[in-house]
Amino acid sequence: MPLSTMQTQLTQSVPVSLLEELLSISMERGASAADIYVERTTASSVSLEEKKIRATAHSVSMGVGIRVIAGTEVGYAYCDDLNPAALKKTAHVAASIAKSGGSPAPMQIRACPVPDRYPIHVAPDSIPPAEKVALLKRGDATAHAYDPRITQVMGS
Repeated sequence: MPLSTMQTQLTQSVPVSLLEELLSISMERGASAADIYVERTTASSVSLEEKKIRATAHSVSMGVGIRVIAGTEVGYAYCDDLNPAALKKTAHVAASIAKSGGSPAPMQIRACPVPDRYPIHVAPDSIPPAEKVALLKRGDATAHAYDPRITQVMGS
């Protein structure tokens, strides 16, 4: 798979050339393997308690995790600062944790197909908060109508 197919929101934030450099840094102490995990997570939630919407929240987080394996030793470091200098320091830290000697070798990465085992047909963040509130209220009303002994319903 050509590298051009790897152009995603993640590789726009952390370019392929920087990923290659981070892998080279990670391997420079003689590691047997290294991998990089670039993550972008969004979350939004609405919670209902005692027939009232109690909280809403929305968050976005992004960061890079680097794992280095040297024999039986594993080093891992994570950084949420996408500045190249900070990411390079993170790669050095992961390599230092794995504590192995060696010399740096340039690394090149290539794309490979990854199966989509758990496809998400509707992204939860794409649902407007008003629809989430309506669903919570409908669940609350249904639970209370089911049995008069139900006095408290919580949902999110």
